[in-house]
Amino acid sequence: MGIPENKQRITVQLADGTPVTVVPDGLPGTTIVEIKDVKNISNSNQFRGYAASGNEIQLIQPAYSPLGSRTVEACQVKFKVPVTLNVLSPMSLRRPSDFLNAVRSHCDRLPELLPEKWSWWEPLDRPFNLNEVERLIASGGECDTVYWERKRRPKAFGQFGVRWIKLNTVPQEDLVNYIKAASVRTRAHFAMLDGLVEHYRDFSIESASAQSGQFFFVTTHVLRHWLPDVFWGTVFGGPYVELFGKDKLLSAPAAVVEEIADDMVYIQLTDNLAASLNDPGGLRESRAKFKTYLGVDAFFERGRGYDRAERGPIGDIFSVPTFHLDVDD
Repeated sequence: MGIPENKQRITVQLADGTPVTVVPDGLPGTTIVEIKDVKNISNSNQFRGYAASGNEIQLIQPAYSPLGSRTVEACQVKFKVPVTLNVLSPMSLRRPSDFLNAVRSHCDRLPELLPEKWSWWEPLDRPFNLNEVERLIASGGECDTVYWERKRRPKAFGQFGVRWIKLNTVPQEDLVNYIKAASVRTRAHFAMLDGLVEHYRDFSIESASAQSGQFFFVTTHVLRHWLPDVFWGTVFGGPYVELFGKDKLLSAPAAVVEEIADDMVYIQLTDNLAASLNDPGGLRESRAKFKTYLGVDAFFERGRGYDRAERGPIGDIFSVPTFHLDVDD
Protein backbone atom coordinates (compact mmCIF):
# COMPACT_ATOMS: atom_id res chain seq x y z
CA MET A 1 0.00 0.00 0.00
CA GLY A 2 3.02 2.22 -0.22
CA ILE A 3 3.44 2.57 3.55
CA PRO A 4 6.91 1.72 4.89
CA GLU A 5 6.88 -0.95 7.59
CA ASN A 6 7.33 0.57 11.03
CA LYS A 7 9.46 -0.93 13.78
CA GLN A 8 9.43 2.03 16.15
CA ARG A 9 7.88 1.41 19.56
CA ILE A 10 5.69 4.00 21.30
CA THR A 11 5.27 3.75 25.07
CA VAL A 12 2.42 5.69 26.66
CA GLN A 13 0.52 5.68 29.94
CA LEU A 14 -3.25 5.02 29.96
CA ALA A 15 -5.66 7.03 32.11
CA ASP A 16 -5.55 4.36 34.86
CA GLY A 17 -1.74 4.54 34.98
CA THR A 18 -1.11 1.35 33.02
CA PRO A 19 1.97 1.60 30.75
CA VAL A 20 1.36 0.36 27.21
CA THR A 21 3.86 -0.11 24.38
CA VAL A 22 2.47 -0.16 20.85
CA VAL A 23 4.08 -0.74 17.45
CA PRO A 24 1.97 0.76 14.63
CA ASP A 25 2.06 -0.89 11.20
CA GLY A 26 3.10 2.44 9.75
CA LEU A 27 4.30 5.71 11.18
CA PRO A 28 4.70 8.29 8.42
CA GLY A 29 5.56 11.45 10.29
CA THR A 30 3.34 11.67 13.38
CA THR A 31 0.37 9.77 11.93
CA ILE A 32 -0.25 6.28 13.28
CA VAL A 33 -1.29 3.83 10.54
CA GLU A 34 -2.88 0.53 11.54
CA ILE A 35 -3.96 -2.19 9.11
CA LYS A 36 -6.68 -4.52 10.40
CA ASP A 37 -8.11 -7.46 8.47
CA VAL A 38 -11.19 -7.60 10.72
CA LYS A 39 -14.62 -6.05 10.46
CA ASN A 40 -15.08 -4.82 14.03
CA ILE A 41 -12.54 -2.99 16.15
CA SER A 42 -12.59 -3.46 19.94
CA ASN A 43 -11.45 -1.08 22.66
CA SER A 44 -8.16 -2.92 23.18
CA ASN A 45 -5.06 -1.63 24.97
CA GLN A 46 -3.52 -1.21 21.54
CA PHE A 47 -6.10 1.32 20.39
CA ARG A 48 -6.31 2.96 23.80
CA GLY A 49 -2.54 3.37 23.59
CA TYR A 50 -2.86 4.94 20.16
CA ALA A 51 -5.46 7.35 21.53
CA ALA A 52 -3.28 8.19 24.55
CA SER A 53 -0.37 9.09 22.26
CA GLY A 54 -2.27 12.11 20.97
CA ASN A 55 -1.29 11.29 17.38
CA GLU A 56 -3.69 11.17 14.43
CA ILE A 57 -4.83 7.61 13.74
CA GLN A 58 -5.41 6.22 10.24
CA LEU A 59 -7.16 2.83 10.11
CA ILE A 60 -7.04 0.66 6.99
CA GLN A 61 -9.34 -2.37 6.59
CA PRO A 62 -8.56 -3.91 3.18
CA ALA A 63 -10.88 -6.90 3.38
CA TYR A 64 -14.05 -4.96 4.04
CA SER A 65 -14.21 -2.50 1.20
CA PRO A 66 -15.70 -3.16 -2.26
CA LEU A 67 -12.72 -1.34 -3.73
CA GLY A 68 -10.23 -3.71 -2.08
CA SER A 69 -8.90 -1.15 0.41
CA ARG A 70 -10.03 1.97 2.18
CA THR A 71 -8.69 4.53 4.59
CA VAL A 72 -10.81 5.58 7.55
CA GLU A 73 -9.81 8.77 9.31
CA ALA A 74 -12.49 8.46 12.01
CA CYS A 75 -13.13 4.88 13.05
CA GLN A 76 -15.96 3.56 15.19
CA VAL A 77 -14.62 1.72 18.21
CA LYS A 78 -16.69 -0.73 20.24
CA PHE A 79 -16.44 -0.05 23.96
CA LYS A 80 -17.08 -2.74 26.55
CA VAL A 81 -18.37 -0.22 29.11
CA PRO A 82 -21.03 2.52 28.87
CA VAL A 83 -19.59 5.83 27.72
CA THR A 84 -20.87 9.02 29.36
CA LEU A 85 -20.73 12.49 27.87
CA ASN A 86 -21.60 15.27 30.30
CA VAL A 87 -21.44 19.00 29.54
CA LEU A 88 -21.91 21.39 32.49
CA SER A 89 -22.58 24.95 31.38
CA PRO A 90 -22.79 28.15 33.44
CA MET A 91 -25.91 28.96 31.43
CA SER A 92 -29.25 28.12 33.04
CA LEU A 93 -30.64 27.05 29.63
CA ARG A 94 -34.05 28.30 30.72
CA ARG A 95 -34.22 30.77 27.84
CA PRO A 96 -35.71 29.03 24.77
CA SER A 97 -32.99 30.31 22.45
CA ASP A 98 -30.20 28.93 24.67
CA PHE A 99 -32.00 25.64 25.27
CA LEU A 100 -32.73 25.01 21.59
CA ASN A 101 -29.18 25.92 20.70
CA ALA A 102 -27.95 23.18 23.03
CA VAL A 103 -30.38 20.67 21.52
CA ARG A 104 -29.36 21.55 17.96
CA SER A 105 -25.68 21.31 18.88
CA HIS A 106 -26.24 17.73 20.00
CA CYS A 107 -28.16 16.85 16.85
CA ASP A 108 -25.63 18.54 14.53
CA ARG A 109 -22.54 17.05 16.12
CA LEU A 110 -23.93 13.61 17.01
CA PRO A 111 -26.40 12.78 14.24
CA GLU A 112 -25.87 9.07 14.89
CA LEU A 113 -27.23 9.63 18.42
CA LEU A 114 -30.35 11.49 17.38
CA PRO A 115 -33.09 11.03 20.01
CA GLU A 116 -36.09 8.90 19.02
CA LYS A 117 -38.44 9.57 21.94
CA TRP A 118 -38.57 12.33 24.52
CA SER A 119 -40.67 13.89 27.26
CA TRP A 120 -40.44 16.04 30.37
CA TRP A 121 -41.31 12.97 32.46
CA GLU A 122 -41.88 9.23 32.14
CA PRO A 123 -42.96 7.64 29.90
CA LEU A 124 -40.83 8.97 27.08
CA ASP A 125 -43.50 8.66 24.43
CA ARG A 126 -43.18 11.78 22.28
CA PRO A 127 -41.56 11.22 18.85
CA PHE A 128 -38.49 13.40 18.34
CA ASN A 129 -38.45 15.44 15.12
CA LEU A 130 -35.39 17.54 14.35
CA ASN A 131 -37.54 19.89 12.28
CA GLU A 132 -39.85 20.52 15.22
CA VAL A 133 -37.47 20.97 18.15
CA GLU A 134 -39.54 23.95 19.28
CA ARG A 135 -41.98 21.37 20.67
CA LEU A 136 -39.45 20.75 23.45
CA ILE A 137 -40.42 24.13 24.89
CA ALA A 138 -43.46 23.96 27.16
CA SER A 139 -46.53 25.96 26.15
CA GLY A 140 -45.79 28.58 28.81
CA GLY A 141 -42.53 29.45 27.07
CA GLU A 142 -40.23 28.45 29.95
CA CYS A 143 -37.80 25.61 29.40
CA ASP A 144 -37.69 22.53 31.57
CA THR A 145 -35.42 19.48 31.53
CA VAL A 146 -36.13 17.13 28.62
CA TYR A 147 -35.34 13.41 28.88
CA TRP A 148 -34.71 11.40 25.72
CA GLU A 149 -33.74 7.95 24.49
CA ARG A 150 -33.00 5.97 21.36
CA LYS A 151 -33.46 2.19 21.25
CA ARG A 152 -31.91 1.58 17.86
CA ARG A 153 -28.18 1.06 17.67
CA PRO A 154 -26.22 2.87 18.80
CA LYS A 155 -28.49 2.88 21.85
CA ALA A 156 -28.37 5.96 24.02
CA PHE A 157 -30.31 8.00 26.54
CA GLY A 158 -29.79 11.38 28.12
CA GLN A 159 -31.26 14.71 29.03
CA PHE A 160 -31.09 18.34 28.02
CA GLY A 161 -31.10 19.71 31.54
CA VAL A 162 -31.87 23.18 32.77
CA ARG A 163 -30.45 24.53 35.99
CA TRP A 164 -32.20 23.41 39.13
CA ILE A 165 -34.11 26.09 40.99
CA LYS A 166 -32.19 27.12 44.08
CA LEU A 167 -33.95 26.91 47.39
CA ASN A 168 -33.49 30.61 48.01
CA THR A 169 -35.53 31.40 44.89
CA VAL A 170 -38.60 29.78 46.46
CA PRO A 171 -40.08 31.68 49.42
CA GLN A 172 -39.70 29.76 52.67
CA GLU A 173 -43.33 30.52 53.48
CA ASP A 174 -44.45 28.69 50.33
CA LEU A 175 -42.43 25.59 51.23
CA VAL A 176 -43.77 25.54 54.78
CA ASN A 177 -47.37 26.09 53.68
CA TYR A 178 -47.05 23.30 51.17
CA ILE A 179 -45.64 20.70 53.56
CA LYS A 180 -48.40 21.42 56.06
CA ALA A 181 -51.22 21.40 53.50
CA ALA A 182 -49.94 18.30 51.71
CA SER A 183 -49.52 16.46 55.01
CA VAL A 184 -53.07 17.21 56.11
CA ARG A 185 -54.54 16.35 52.72
CA THR A 186 -52.75 12.99 52.50
CA ARG A 187 -52.99 12.13 56.22
CA ALA A 188 -49.21 11.92 56.35
CA HIS A 189 -47.46 9.85 58.99
CA PHE A 190 -44.30 11.91 58.62
CA ALA A 191 -42.96 14.76 56.50
CA MET A 192 -39.79 16.79 56.55
CA LEU A 193 -38.26 19.96 55.10
CA ASP A 194 -34.52 20.55 55.31
CA GLY A 195 -31.40 21.14 53.26
CA LEU A 196 -28.53 18.65 53.02
CA VAL A 197 -25.31 20.49 53.76
CA GLU A 198 -21.79 19.09 53.75
CA HIS A 199 -21.28 18.89 57.52
CA TYR A 200 -24.42 16.72 57.84
CA ARG A 201 -23.74 14.42 54.89
CA ASP A 202 -21.96 11.56 56.69
CA PHE A 203 -24.62 11.37 59.39
CA SER A 204 -27.41 11.47 56.80
CA ILE A 205 -25.91 8.47 55.00
CA GLU A 206 -25.41 6.51 58.22
CA SER A 207 -28.90 7.32 59.51
CA ALA A 208 -30.43 6.53 56.08
CA SER A 209 -32.12 9.90 55.70
CA ALA A 210 -30.00 10.52 52.58
CA GLN A 211 -28.62 7.12 51.62
CA SER A 212 -27.05 8.43 48.41
CA GLY A 213 -25.45 11.36 50.22
CA GLN A 214 -26.93 13.70 47.61
CA PHE A 215 -30.41 14.56 48.88
CA PHE A 216 -32.82 13.63 51.65
CA PHE A 217 -35.16 10.73 50.95
CA VAL A 218 -36.82 9.17 53.99
CA THR A 219 -38.90 6.01 53.53
CA THR A 220 -41.33 4.09 55.72
CA HIS A 221 -38.95 1.12 55.51
CA VAL A 222 -36.38 3.18 57.43
CA LEU A 223 -38.94 4.61 59.87
CA ARG A 224 -39.88 1.07 60.89
CA HIS A 225 -36.35 0.77 62.30
CA TRP A 226 -35.59 4.27 63.56
CA LEU A 227 -36.36 7.94 63.09
CA PRO A 228 -33.25 9.38 61.40
CA ASP A 229 -33.50 12.79 63.09
CA VAL A 230 -35.70 15.77 63.73
CA PHE A 231 -35.38 18.02 60.70
CA TRP A 232 -35.62 21.78 60.34
CA GLY A 233 -39.29 21.39 59.51
CA THR A 234 -40.96 18.13 60.59
CA VAL A 235 -44.56 16.97 60.50
CA PHE A 236 -45.34 14.29 63.05
CA GLY A 237 -48.48 12.42 62.01
CA GLY A 238 -50.74 10.05 63.91
CA PRO A 239 -48.21 7.25 64.64
CA TYR A 240 -45.70 9.71 66.11
CA VAL A 241 -48.31 11.72 68.00
CA GLU A 242 -49.27 8.45 69.66
CA LEU A 243 -45.62 7.55 70.34
CA PHE A 244 -44.50 10.92 71.72
CA GLY A 245 -47.80 12.28 73.02
CA LYS A 246 -49.58 15.31 71.59
CA ASP A 247 -49.15 17.48 74.69
CA LYS A 248 -45.45 16.67 74.78
CA LEU A 249 -45.02 17.66 71.14
CA LEU A 250 -47.04 20.87 71.55
CA SER A 251 -44.77 21.92 74.42
CA ALA A 252 -41.52 21.13 72.61
CA PRO A 253 -38.67 23.68 72.48
CA ALA A 254 -38.81 24.94 68.88
CA ALA A 255 -39.36 28.19 67.02
CA VAL A 256 -42.71 27.01 65.63
CA VAL A 257 -45.00 24.37 67.16
CA GLU A 258 -48.39 24.05 65.50
CA GLU A 259 -51.22 21.55 65.64
CA ILE A 260 -52.25 21.35 62.00
CA ALA A 261 -54.79 18.52 62.45
CA ASP A 262 -56.26 16.47 65.26
CA ASP A 263 -53.43 13.95 65.13
CA MET A 264 -50.73 16.02 63.41
CA VAL A 265 -48.13 18.49 64.74
CA TYR A 266 -45.74 20.66 62.76
CA ILE A 267 -42.37 21.40 64.37
CA GLN A 268 -39.96 24.04 63.01
CA LEU A 269 -36.66 24.24 64.85
CA THR A 270 -35.66 27.81 63.91
CA ASP A 271 -37.18 30.84 62.25
CA ASN A 272 -35.10 30.78 59.06
CA LEU A 273 -33.96 27.71 57.12
CA ALA A 274 -31.26 29.41 55.04
CA ALA A 275 -29.70 31.01 58.11
CA SER A 276 -29.76 27.70 59.99
CA LEU A 277 -28.02 25.84 57.16
CA ASN A 278 -25.22 28.38 57.43
CA ASP A 279 -25.03 27.86 61.20
CA PRO A 280 -24.38 24.12 61.63
CA GLY A 281 -23.59 24.46 65.31
CA GLY A 282 -26.82 26.27 66.10
CA LEU A 283 -28.96 23.82 64.13
CA ARG A 284 -27.22 20.85 65.74
CA GLU A 285 -27.95 22.34 69.15
CA SER A 286 -31.63 22.84 68.26
CA ARG A 287 -31.93 19.21 67.13
CA ALA A 288 -30.30 17.90 70.31
CA LYS A 289 -32.45 20.10 72.56
CA PHE A 290 -35.65 18.87 70.92
CA LYS A 291 -34.70 15.18 71.09
CA THR A 292 -33.53 15.42 74.69
CA TYR A 293 -36.81 17.08 75.64
CA LEU A 294 -38.92 14.30 74.12
CA GLY A 295 -36.95 11.68 76.03
CA VAL A 296 -38.02 8.82 73.77
CA ASP A 297 -35.39 6.46 72.34
CA ALA A 298 -36.71 6.79 68.81
CA PHE A 299 -33.97 8.76 67.06
CA PHE A 300 -30.97 7.17 65.35
CA GLU A 301 -27.66 7.37 67.18
CA ARG A 302 -24.23 6.62 65.81
CA GLY A 303 -22.88 3.26 66.87
CA ARG A 304 -26.35 1.77 67.34
CA GLY A 305 -27.31 1.33 63.71
CA TYR A 306 -27.41 -2.01 61.93
CA ASP A 307 -28.03 -3.67 58.58
CA ARG A 308 -31.81 -3.39 58.28
CA ALA A 309 -31.95 -6.26 55.78
CA GLU A 310 -30.71 -8.63 58.50
CA ARG A 311 -33.30 -7.53 61.08
CA GLY A 312 -36.47 -8.04 59.11
CA PRO A 313 -39.13 -5.46 58.30
CA ILE A 314 -39.31 -3.95 61.83
CA GLY A 315 -36.43 -3.08 64.11
CA ASP A 316 -36.09 -3.85 67.80
CA ILE A 317 -33.40 -1.43 68.95
CA PHE A 318 -35.20 1.91 68.81
CA SER A 319 -38.78 2.81 69.77
CA VAL A 320 -40.82 2.88 66.58
CA PRO A 321 -44.54 3.39 66.02
CA THR A 322 -46.81 1.06 64.09
CA PHE A 323 -47.65 2.29 60.61
CA HIS A 324 -51.00 1.18 59.24
CA LEU A 325 -50.95 1.63 55.47
CA ASP A 326 -54.17 1.84 53.48
CA VAL A 327 -55.05 -1.13 51.32
CA ASP A 328 -56.47 -0.17 47.92
CA ASP A 329 -59.67 -1.92 46.82
